[in-house]
Amino acid sequence: MAKSMENKNKIEYRQLSQLVNNIDVSKFTTYKIAIVSNVNLEPYLGLFLVKDFSENELFPSVEYYQIGTFLNCVTSEKIIADVIVVLIDFEVFYTNLLNDLYSDDGKNDTIYKQVTSYCLYIYDRIIEKSYGQILWFGFEDYCFNICEIEGSVSVGQGLIDKINSCLINHIQENNVYIDLKRIIAYEGIAVAYDTKGKYRWNAPYSSNLIARISQEIHKQYLVGNEITAKCIVLDCDNVLWGGILSEVGIENIVLGANGLGREYQDFQKFMLSLFYHGVILTVCSKNDRADVMKVFREHNEMILKEEYISCFEVSWNNKVEGVRHISKILNIGLESMVFVDDSYFEIELMKSELPEVHSIRYDRDDIYKKLSCFSARHSKLTMKTIIERNSTYRSNKKRMDMKRKCKDYNSYLDSLEMKVSIRRATPIEYNRIAELSKRTNKCTNGKRYALSELKRKADVLSFELYFVSVSDKFSDLGIVGAMAIQNDVLELFCLSCRAMGRSIEDKMMKFIGKKKVSSAFFAPTGKNEEIFKMLARFFKIKEGKSGLNKKMKLGLKTLSPDEVKSWIK
Repeated sequence: MAKSMENKNKIEYRQLSQLVNNIDVSKFTTYKIAIVSNVNLEPYLGLFLVKDFSENELFPSVEYYQIGTFLNCVTSEKIIADVIVVLIDFEVFYTNLLNDLYSDDGKNDTIYKQVTSYCLYIYDRIIEKSYGQILWFGFEDYCFNICEIEGSVSVGQGLIDKINSCLINHIQENNVYIDLKRIIAYEGIAVAYDTKGKYRWNAPYSSNLIARISQEIHKQYLVGNEITAKCIVLDCDNVLWGGILSEVGIENIVLGANGLGREYQDFQKFMLSLFYHGVILTVCSKNDRADVMKVFREHNEMILKEEYISCFEVSWNNKVEGVRHISKILNIGLESMVFVDDSYFEIELMKSELPEVHSIRYDRDDIYKKLSCFSARHSKLTMKTIIERNSTYRSNKKRMDMKRKCKDYNSYLDSLEMKVSIRRATPIEYNRIAELSKRTNKCTNGKRYALSELKRKADVLSFELYFVSVSDKFSDLGIVGAMAIQNDVLELFCLSCRAMGRSIEDKMMKFIGKKKVSSAFFAPTGKNEEIFKMLARFFKIKEGKSGLNKKMKLGLKTLSPDEVKSWIK
């Protein structure tokens, strides 16, 4: 048995190596990852990271640091990495835990204080000695529970959870705590460990678990850079409720807290959870609109009410066109949308016509796993803000209806009676500006600010921070854009996607033109080419052709004249 398992692992490693070797990383951007651990995670982790990050054309450059070596390092130089992954195996970390626990039943509190104190020291030390976001994987205790007699209560019951809870409360806003216990439980305790690796190489985790750890590191990159899905498009019949509404009527659809109806109510609860995490909920259904709205407004067992849905596309028309229309109303890309339907036909049609949309067939047994494409990180949006956003999207539909009636674009803008205000930011606006800088991928110069970093920058006298607010006859859009100027450099330029297409960016550029700005920061997001062109045109007009190539910067790389020309075309 051992030999067959060993051979299986070797085959898996060879296959993974072959897969990674076939990836052309020559044109990839380097993504620096520092691993701080007390166990060996190789040879798998590096390979899995290359495989996962390759989909974003990133090459993970991985450096490993033993926790002890890291803490005792006396050099003043800091570790510079995009992300610092901390994964400490508790069995190695506290080798005498079981003996200490069994020798003195009252020692739990002492151990808790000692361990938490040391862990907080480690965390603060990492912050002190490094630059980059920290991903802290919590402790797990399944390895200890294996030693327990079946049916007995662990003497250290709840100790690890208590320690982890303390760490969660200590970790700062820009860093992330990751529940390793949950990952192991999801993967399966029986396949999470590698006994041979543990005793030979201090490598206790199986390749299966390391693959999941790599996926989590990659997912945190996607979440942090707002690459995860933003909007879900829901069918109604046999998704939000059981039965065909047009056939059975509102009184006979399957929906409720008991029996078969609970399946759909549970799914609605999950959708509501996504809503609270900032995900946009929409509906696209082949039905009579009046009937669907009646269910949302009057059915007592509905968890999802009308106010949680940003857009309803309910008709007997093609759902592909419905999804396209939702994309236009919300002003978001199709690649940010997830379509959920119970029909094989509708799913395959959507995949064929709109491959950018992530299409998922509803199946109660695996639907929740499939929807892991959404960020589960708690949204910093307040409930008030989310409701206001939904109201804005509904207003956008009214704007689109008005646009169709106007003879040209200028008359449409005039009919909106739009008011744009650009003012110096105060601490009240910092959170919204930081949020905009992180969430905006299209109308942005690519600058990202964490709230803490923005507060530090705002204290510098040469740093000028402005916010842009907009209102029209339909609604008050609030703060939709931001700009930052330091010395003579445009450090930040961002505008919410929902405010694009109204010439607001032109007003922002006119404002910049009144300032002594000679250059601009620019970093590509994969979607902000138009902003590059706009900035390039601006500085070409202002500075002349000779100075253009040294004014526009792509990350840390100065563009050549030929590169600039290709972008401006």
